Amino acid sequence: MESALFSRLCAIAQERGLAISKIERECGLSNATIRRWATQNPSLDSVQRVAQYLNISLDYLAGNSEQAHPVCDNVPLSQMESDVIAMLRLLNEHDRKNAVDFITMLYEQTTGEKGSVYSTYIEDENEQTKRAVPLKNSRDGIA
Repeated sequence: MESALFSRLCAIAQERGLAISKIERECGLSNATIRRWATQNPSLDSVQRVAQYLNISLDYLAGNSEQAHPVCDNVPLSQMESDVIAMLRLLNEHDRKNAVDFITMLYEQTTGEKGSVYSTYIEDENEQTKRAVPLKNSRDGIA
């Protein structure tokens, strides 16, 4: 039985007039690598290369989404936007917050408007944490 990933990839290749061998070559995969995906699980790295080459999301390629491109506010994300999100997700929480703070600063300088809603979420989380966790030594009157 053919995998959903392989079936979808073949359909996309056919729609675009691409040979599977060309996709393999362009993605740096060995001959027949993609053909083996019909019956074997591929490596994530290989599937990512193919999705990037075809400029489609991994979820779409795997058959988990009907949208070929990720969207935000009903607007498809560019490859650069998708890459930034993917990199952001790989950062630890501290570095992720620093990256968002930097982007927020650029946004505010450029537009003159208040920054992203991300800070609102962080502020809300901090407020909930403050209310949920009593201060140490609060019983002693020391804050």
